[in-house]
Amino acid sequence: QQQQYLIPEFLPSSSYYALKDNQTEEIILNFDSYTQLSCEYPYGNYFIIDTTGLPQERYYRVLIRVNNGNEIYTIDTGKTFKIVRGGEV
Repeated sequence: QQQQYLIPEFLPSSSYYALKDNQTEEIILNFDSYTQLSCEYPYGNYFIIDTTGLPQERYYRVLIRVNNGNEIYTIDTGKTFKIVRGGEV
């Protein structure tokens, strides 16, 4: 790979995530100070979600809100994930 494609881009520090139930379209976890994106150089932005309180066997969608000082953008990333029941190992 070429080095230019390995350098991540960073969102502004006032960027947040939210979770939306993919079936009901209900916001489960809204944008607030607890959902602020973290940033670690040189890897980029990330967030960690504690899913223990979310209903199982449901699909969720990730939304990102970016405030660049002049405008606020809400982005539907199109990324979904499913919380599954724990099984035997």
